[in-house]
Amino acid sequence: PWVTFSSNISILFMKPKTEAVLFASPMQTSMLMASQSGANGSSYIQQLQWSIKGCLDHNSFQTAWEKTLRRHDVFFFIFGPTKTGLHGIQKADIIQATYQFEDWTDNTIDKIRKQLRTRLTEDFQKGFPFEGEALCRCLLIQTGANSHEFIWTSHHALFDGRSRLQIIQEFLELYQVTNSKKKITESPTYCYESYLRWIESKTWEESKHFWKAYLKDLTEPTPLEFGYENKPRTLNRGRTVLEKRLTQRFSDRLHEWSSDQNYSLNTLILAGWSIFLSKTSGKQHIMF
Repeated sequence: PWVTFSSNISILFMKPKTEAVLFASPMQTSMLMASQSGANGSSYIQQLQWSIKGCLDHNSFQTAWEKTLRRHDVFFFIFGPTKTGLHGIQKADIIQATYQFEDWTDNTIDKIRKQLRTRLTEDFQKGFPFEGEALCRCLLIQTGANSHEFIWTSHHALFDGRSRLQIIQEFLELYQVTNSKKKITESPTYCYESYLRWIESKTWEESKHFWKAYLKDLTEPTPLEFGYENKPRTLNRGRTVLEKRLTQRFSDRLHEWSSDQNYSLNTLILAGWSIFLSKTSGKQHIMF
């Protein structure tokens, strides 16, 4: 079985059969190296918490979750260093994710709230070891007769925010079908391996020529000189955090516009920052 489902923690650990080694993508490698070195490693830990109210069928939930992960070959990947120093990927024949269930129904509401805050913090700080271990773990906690908490923690090297939304949508659809006892129509799997093999097949000479030509007008770094027009320039080695809270209405408009234009909210923010740097530096070509 993928997992033993009981009132105690039970994690599946099997020695998987693996296929030939692939090399991680440049983006994956940079994130994995940052996490291993401790430099902003927590920035690449994704933790999602669902509060589930109502009747939940545990077996259907587990089955739908397993079938969802099986659709994506990235959840079969085992990451690890290679002799060349690059991060390699071996593709296993079982899902590289852990699934746990805990029953907290005997605890008081106050104790459950305290335990949940502690568990979320500990789980996030735990990170991932990267020594052939899974980069995805799931925890379902029953807190009452009709209430559950689901914690899904993963590394950003597996998927991005948009992919996570797709995975969630697939899971919800599969849970409805599974819980209604209807026959599940098998969907095609998504093969990230083909992209990795495409990267390995590239010589990059064509890409190098393209970017040299594209960046030929960029002759110097973009200065960050805004705010210093009438102030003496002194070396400041500290950090300052400026927080600006948006209204709910404005925030909703940003999300709606990004969704309509098929952009992520992060892309919209980067575009705004680009315009700001261009105006404050007086330069048409900028880089950050």
